[in-house]
Amino acid sequence: MPQFVIGFVAGDLWSQQFSRFPSYYLFAVFCLLACVCLRRKYILILGLCIGWLWAGGYAYIKLIQTDLLPELEGRELLIKGVIASLPQKDERRTRFDFIVSESPVKLPTKLKLSWYYPKVELLAGQHWSFKVKLKAIHGQANPGGFDYEQWMFAQGIGATGYIRDPDHADFLSQDPYWLNLNVLRQTLSKHLQALTSLKFTGFLEALTIGKTDLISQDQWQVLRKTGTIHLMVISGSHISIIAGLAYY
Repeated sequence: MPQFVIGFVAGDLWSQQFSRFPSYYLFAVFCLLACVCLRRKYILILGLCIGWLWAGGYAYIKLIQTDLLPELEGRELLIKGVIASLPQKDERRTRFDFIVSESPVKLPTKLKLSWYYPKVELLAGQHWSFKVKLKAIHGQANPGGFDYEQWMFAQGIGATGYIRDPDHADFLSQDPYWLNLNVLRQTLSKHLQALTSLKFTGFLEALTIGKTDLISQDQWQVLRKTGTIHLMVISGSHISIIAGLAYY
């Protein structure tokens, strides 16, 4: 068993060193090699093959889920789905993750959408039908800079877009909080806003439910200058986990 584990980890790491997705012929070769090693009981090499195939197969599935066909960019599409994150609001728009449940064409499973000047309150767990225009995700290729495209891929988001003709968008239903974690977080956020001072609500939400959109730019500046910004973006989830375990 230790040999298999060592080989599996090595194969997983090896697969992630490829700069582009391997050809399907290479997958076939590794499958054949794994069968030979299983028969000959070469456990270390078997683990290497299985680890490589597991990482490559997972990457292939993620690519399928996050692949927007070029001919669909800029087209107006009528889709249905559910808001899968806590919407982030500013003066002009509300942004949210959207999981597609119905579409006339093949689309990525998860989208990042913007709704400009919404006339309704957008909440996590709401099911909507509306028209969207989408575009593929592109990041800047600056050495040492933030890789936006890689970050979106890690989040499982395959395209960005915005709502077209919002006056004809149809609200379908709302998930209850006991079936959707994001709806529960949204409910807790409303309770916190009702119980605390608006000045510090953003800090409290960040530390308890990982919601940071109520922290002002001036407050972010203070956190950066004092070296405490990690308390808002990392420790909040840790505190929630520990508090949940303590409560249980």
